[in-house]
Amino acid sequence: MIKQKIKIGISMLCVITLLLTGCKINDNRKETGQVVKEPEDSKQQELQQEKQPQSTPSTGISSKENITNEESETAMNSGIEWAEKDILAYKPKEGGVWYPRIYRLKNNRILCGFDTNEDGNRSVIKLITSDDGGLTWSRTAVQVTDYPEYDCANANFIELENGDIWAAYRANIMKEDIYYSSIRVSVSKDGGKTWERHSTVAKEQGEGGLYEPQFGYIGNSIAVFYANDSLNVVRNNRQQNIEFKLWKEDGWGNKRIASDGTKTFSRDGMPVWCQLEDGSYAMVIESTALSPTYPFIIQMKISPDGYDWSSDLKNIYVPGKFEKKAGAPYIVKLKDGRLAVSFQTDEDAAQTGDDYSRMKVMISTDVAGSEFLPCSIPFDTPDGYCSNWNSLLSYDDYLIAATSTNYPTGGILIKRGFVK
Repeated sequence: MIKQKIKIGISMLCVITLLLTGCKINDNRKETGQVVKEPEDSKQQELQQEKQPQSTPSTGISSKENITNEESETAMNSGIEWAEKDILAYKPKEGGVWYPRIYRLKNNRILCGFDTNEDGNRSVIKLITSDDGGLTWSRTAVQVTDYPEYDCANANFIELENGDIWAAYRANIMKEDIYYSSIRVSVSKDGGKTWERHSTVAKEQGEGGLYEPQFGYIGNSIAVFYANDSLNVVRNNRQQNIEFKLWKEDGWGNKRIASDGTKTFSRDGMPVWCQLEDGSYAMVIESTALSPTYPFIIQMKISPDGYDWSSDLKNIYVPGKFEKKAGAPYIVKLKDGRLAVSFQTDEDAAQTGDDYSRMKVMISTDVAGSEFLPCSIPFDTPDGYCSNWNSLLSYDDYLIAATSTNYPTGGILIKRGFVK
C-alpha cells in the first residue's frame, strides 16, 4: 500500500514538472526603438510577400480557412477565432506605412488605403485591392492623392449610388511658419484605378489642425466626421472637438459638433461611427477624460438619428494599468447586429507610447453595445514592437482586421477571424 502511494506521488510530481516546463515564459525582450526591426527567431513563419492570382469576386469566405485552436478558450470568451496566419498585404519599398483603412465595395472588392512616404517625399495616400475577401492583394499600389506640397494621411472611403468612390484624408503643410490644415476629398470614377481632386471639407490655419476623417451615410446624405484641435475652435491643445459636415448637392454644409472638447475638458479624437441595428448611430473616440491616470481611454456615444449627439459619453475600455493608454478606436456592425471595436494599447508593454502598442478587438454582447466580451489579440506583436493605427471590416461571418506594424517587418498586415 505504501509503495503504491509512493508511485502515485512520483507520477503526480512528474506531471506537475512537465506542466511547469511547458508553461515556461521566454522573457528575452528585444531592444526597442522607432526603426523597423527584423525578427530574431529564424523559424518565424514567412508572411505572404506577393499577390497570388485572385479568384472571381464572391460574397463569402470559405469556412475551411485554417483557424488555430491554440487559444480556443480565449476565442470562446472573446467571441472570435482568428486565423493562424497573418497576411502581408503591403510592404513599402522603403520608409514607413501607416493607418490602413479597409472598405468593401458593392461588387465585394475590398479597398485598403494607407499613408506612406516610401517614395522619399511627403506622405501620400495609396491604395491596394483584394477580390477574394482579403486573402490576396494587388501587387501595385495606386496613388490616390495629388498634393505634392502637402503631407496627406488618414484615408477613408465611401461608395456612392452611382458607383463613384470618394476618398477623404487630411492634407497639412507648414508654410512660412504657419500651419495649414485641411480635410480633402478625391474621387474615382473607375473603381479606384485613377483619382482626381474633388472638394475640400474644412480648412484651418495656425496652431492645431484637422485629422482623421470618417465617411458614412446619415439617411441618404453623405456625412464626414473629423477631429479638430485648432486653437480657432478650442482653448488649448489639451482639448479637441469632433465635428461633421453633410454633402449638399454641390458642396459641404455647415459644421456641426458631435463632441465638444471644451465642454468635456478632453482631447476627444479619432472618431469612427456606424449605424446600429435599430437605426441609431454609435461613435467611438479616444478621450483624455481620465488623464493623467490614464492618458487615453476609449469612449462611445449614441445618437438616435446621426444628427443629435447630445447624449453622454460612456467609457467602454480603460487600460488595466495606470499611466497606460488605449487609443485609435474603430467600430463596425457585425452581420448579427452586434458591434466590434478595435483599438491600440500599450497596457501590456514594458514601455509606453504608440511605438509599443498592439491592436486589440472586443465584441459586444448585444446589438446596442451595452457590454463587451473580453478582448482578443489578432496579431502576434512581441513586446517592443507595435501593431497600430488599425481598422476593421465586417465581411459576412468574418471580421477582417488591418494594422500597420514593424513586426516581423514594416508593412500592412491583414488577419481574418470567424465571429462566433
